[in-house]
Amino acid sequence: MSLADLTAARWAGLDDHQALAHAERLAEQFSADLLCLEDADYAGRRLRRALFHRDGITYALVPGGEVRIGFDPACFTPSPQQGLDIADRLRQR
Repeated sequence: MSLADLTAARWAGLDDHQALAHAERLAEQFSADLLCLEDADYAGRRLRRALFHRDGITYALVPGGEVRIGFDPACFTPSPQQGLDIADRLRQR
């Protein structure tokens, strides 16, 4: 699997041996040292992360997925403060 094909779901679906092998290939590909492959807590979730070191900088592997940029105005619900700000702005017209 290439780095471009590595999504968060695929990364989470690898067993420890597969994840380590993949992290080792990435380290070799990018001339980095693999520091560790570990489980970590982040934002209330448990996840596996690989830490790499290259040229004095430590990097973490953060697989993602498809991204949508922007927002859907049909789904927007203003906060109470935003509602007051909008009402105030409309009164000023």
